[in-house]
Amino acid sequence: MELQKNGIYQRHECAVFLKTNEGFGGLSNMAGGYPLSINGIRILTSEALYQACRFPHMPDVQKLIIGQSSPMTAKMKSKPYRKDSRPDWDEIRVQIMHWCLRVKLVQNWEKFSALLLSTGNRPIVEESYRDPFWGAKPVDSESLVGVNVLGQLLTELRDELKGPDVDILRVIEPPAFPKFLLIGKPIGAIRCPTLQASSLHVSVSSNPPCYEQLALNAHTSVAKSNTVESEEMVIQKLHQGTASSLPSVPALSEPIHYQLPLEGFDSAASTEKSTPKFRHKKAS
Repeated sequence: MELQKNGIYQRHECAVFLKTNEGFGGLSNMAGGYPLSINGIRILTSEALYQACRFPHMPDVQKLIIGQSSPMTAKMKSKPYRKDSRPDWDEIRVQIMHWCLRVKLVQNWEKFSALLLSTGNRPIVEESYRDPFWGAKPVDSESLVGVNVLGQLLTELRDELKGPDVDILRVIEPPAFPKFLLIGKPIGAIRCPTLQASSLHVSVSSNPPCYEQLALNAHTSVAKSNTVESEEMVIQKLHQGTASSLPSVPALSEPIHYQLPLEGFDSAASTEKSTPKFRHKKAS
């Protein structure tokens, strides 16, 4: 994707987000409710993940950032150390943001994809009063001006969701940068944990959690075994002329069938690594 330069956006033509509790607020990196997990480490927001990526060489600072309960606090905790950000940060930060948004989608597939698609075909714009690079600043009640990098990345991701290769989005490889680490460990590929509801289904005899289903199957297996044994006893005692003394065998109830999605399977057609090329001005 080649980023557009400074643009003018008309509010009524765009999907604009500002506050996280309004409209398209879930598109913000500050939005809660989209937890992430990298190398088994829980990270509450994409903002905290993005800020932590500044400091692969400083695991204690990464721990400080991702340990905050608030995304704004996570951002503020990074500020005293920003002079020590990885030396190539200004050159790769847009690619890092692109990766963070992909992770947010992969690990919150149904919720985040639905939100992205709800924007229709409109340009997505982050309204910001301070940052015309990641967002666009309002100049009057209708117009916003800025590079709107975050909005452009989200718009691109939304359009990819509508394309024929959507399954490729279910797996994201790490960017090909040196020392791409979290708490001292390399970050690997991240895969979508579930299929969409329209994907493959399996028929089961009820709709409880998996461990209950296993117990239910085991009970059914034992019941069937007992039934076979009883039928053999009936045949034997019929030959002996004593079948009338046998107790009756209770009939098994018919299972009720539901359709459940197969979870934990990845339908990605390709895991080919690709690093998008971006052109943008270096922000001050």
